[in-house]
Amino acid sequence: MAEPRSPARPFRSGFGSDPIREWTIEIRHADSGDRLVTSVEVLSPSNKARGSNGRESYLKKREDMRQGEGNIVEIDLLRAGAPTTLAPIGAALRRFGKFDYLACVLRYSRSRTAEVYPIPLAERLPLIAIPLLKGDADVTVDLQPVFDRSYDVARFDQRAAYAKPPLTPEHRDWAERILRTKGLLT
Repeated sequence: MAEPRSPARPFRSGFGSDPIREWTIEIRHADSGDRLVTSVEVLSPSNKARGSNGRESYLKKREDMRQGEGNIVEIDLLRAGAPTTLAPIGAALRRFGKFDYLACVLRYSRSRTAEVYPIPLAERLPLIAIPLLKGDADVTVDLQPVFDRSYDVARFDQRAAYAKPPLTPEHRDWAERILRTKGLLT
């Protein structure tokens, strides 16, 4: 006969969720006390949700970077959510017409201007300039292979919610042509 067992002792915890981890790339200068030189931010849905803790946290971080002599690169590859980058959207629309995504580079040395890279859905992601310290040459990054590799390694094809927001009829036709070409749609 088995000995009676005591129930497991649980710990008590309030309801809620674990904090959301936001990934970023930071370029630091080791010779100056590990000073943050440039932060590359890929916006997440929580960064673009009005009133969310993720948005408030991101906006505070961005303002701290601007006050602390850091460069900021914002990459917004989300079609939904509130505009979040410091890019002047109206000026970009007037100059380039409609676009779906964008990257925005804010250099500490030029605090009143933004370098805006409008990105239409049907085009390849661009090469963008990543600023370093004043006087240093930029590093050019080709976003397309970076995101292709990240997509494959992280298996985003199994996790991404592509139905939100829905594609426009033109974008749907474009996507279907690509899928047919790859033999993924009949």
